Amino acid sequence: MVSSALVLAHERKPGRASRRPDLLHPLFEVPLIKRVLFALEEAGVRTVYLVIPDGDRRIREELARDPKPSVTLHWIEVPADAPETASLLAAESELQTPFILTSGDRIFRPAALRALMDEADPNATVNLLVDASADPSRTNGHTTRVRVHNGRITALGRDLEPYNALSTGVYRVDPALFRVLHRETKRGKTSVLEVLQDLAKNQEIGAVATGGEPWQEVHTPDDVRRAETVLLQGLG
Repeated sequence: MVSSALVLAHERKPGRASRRPDLLHPLFEVPLIKRVLFALEEAGVRTVYLVIPDGDRRIREELARDPKPSVTLHWIEVPADAPETASLLAAESELQTPFILTSGDRIFRPAALRALMDEADPNATVNLLVDASADPSRTNGHTTRVRVHNGRITALGRDLEPYNALSTGVYRVDPALFRVLHRETKRGKTSVLEVLQDLAKNQEIGAVATGGEPWQEVHTPDDVRRAETVLLQGLG
């Protein structure tokens, strides 16, 4: 059972839903980052490593307020302009067993996360939770498209054609990924997507379907409304 998670909690500036950082935007009065942590907790995660920009106290202060998730939080600070690969590598010493990787700007159901934990291919370096509906209304320029064949991802990218699934941005990661990140960083790659694209070419990424469980990235006001719909569906 996977019990640890790494959450990238950098502020995203383009297309933010309001003047607040995306991660602090309230969804029915509960900030998005707390929604993420509550979902991880319900799925069985007990320890969360949060990567935040150096000196940014806002997320720390928010998570000190009630309601509080009961997961154990560890804070990892990186320069605000740190590349994605460096943000992951900053947690390398803490994560020596498989872990969940996601960012703080999306919501997902605990049931989908448990499926990722239970159905992940143990021989894959990375397993990605994918939406097999491939709903074109979700391809808003932020969502990564995925091509899946025989349970493995063979290609992914934001402009990928053809594609048959969408990335939820939630991963089950083997620590072997850190070796890959070191190697690719030396080759000048700073984007996690670039590293994943190389892994996909070698069929080193497993695909686990959401099983129809809803999810939502939150970048724009429309995304906020969709995310609130997802939360309301969970009450039914």
